[in-house]
Amino acid sequence: MKKEFLIFSLLFLVFACQSSPEGSSGTSSTSSSEEVYPVPDKLCALTFDDGPDATLTPKVLDKLEKYNVVATFFMIGQKIGPSTKAVIDRITNMGCEIGNHSYGYDSLTGKTVDEIKTSVSNTSALIEQYTGEKPKFFRPPNLAVDNTVYMMLSICHL
Repeated sequence: MKKEFLIFSLLFLVFACQSSPEGSSGTSSTSSSEEVYPVPDKLCALTFDDGPDATLTPKVLDKLEKYNVVATFFMIGQKIGPSTKAVIDRITNMGCEIGNHSYGYDSLTGKTVDEIKTSVSNTSALIEQYTGEKPKFFRPPNLAVDNTVYMMLSICHL
């Protein structure tokens, strides 16, 4: 089960480093002194279900920064605070996205709509407080969903 969770949690999709086909709009305009890189035909989304953690997250960020890669960090609300502010600032300064992973680590299945809404809303409020932006994405803890979780997501429009 843990292996499957890891596979789904970290979407490591390798993308092609090939030029876009002729005639595609996959080019960027730059000054004559800059090298032009074609937009790849395939893209990937690299995501982490991350605390954030003041010790471990910077190690991940070091690797991402070394290879000039951005990712989305799905954060737990109870881990967002003054002790992780510097990490959160680094994530956003690198151009990474921050998503909502609920307030705690417990699965949301079996909870009421109000409990789920509170967990997600409180986490979104903390993300907005520490980043200045509302999260665009939500990933349920343990990827566990049921009809109540789906109903809540349709209400919250997250």
